[in-house]
Amino acid sequence: MPATLCTLAPSSPRPLITLLVLTCNRPGFLRLALRAASAQTYKHLEAVVVDDGTHPSPSAATLRAEENLDFQVRRVRLRSRTSIGEKRNAGLRLARGQIIMHWDDDDMRHADHVATLACPLLSNWSDFSALTFSYLAKLGSSSVHFFEYAPGRQSRAAFGPFLGSLAY
Repeated sequence: MPATLCTLAPSSPRPLITLLVLTCNRPGFLRLALRAASAQTYKHLEAVVVDDGTHPSPSAATLRAEENLDFQVRRVRLRSRTSIGEKRNAGLRLARGQIIMHWDDDDMRHADHVATLACPLLSNWSDFSALTFSYLAKLGSSSVHFFEYAPGRQSRAAFGPFLGSLAY
């Protein structure tokens, strides 16, 4: 059976979506992630940047001004390195969106990424939505690893698919 692509009708409600952006000592990646957010076709966004690096990322005001962002940015600076779960929880405490979307600072995204991931939630098809990917590229090299995930099969990704994005 062919997959049905969810598309948002022009009259669909557009609640605020919070992008949880986790970063650590990667100001260049952070800026790229925020530019990708700014290029999204779904425009009712905010970003919560959670930074636990030893070299603090720029302030929210600086990021908005320098990157000419058209959405609210809030930043929380953690005092020490923490787990990914602790970082996400810190970001959730500041989130104002009806939908939360994980927005890793080192992922590449198409302009319809937010709309595609949010559509099943906004259409009441699902309580969460996930997109997966089947490749990993090592920056600074020509190395790209492709894999196919199949439950019960040993492979490079024997532990499961990489969740490229998650919304709930």
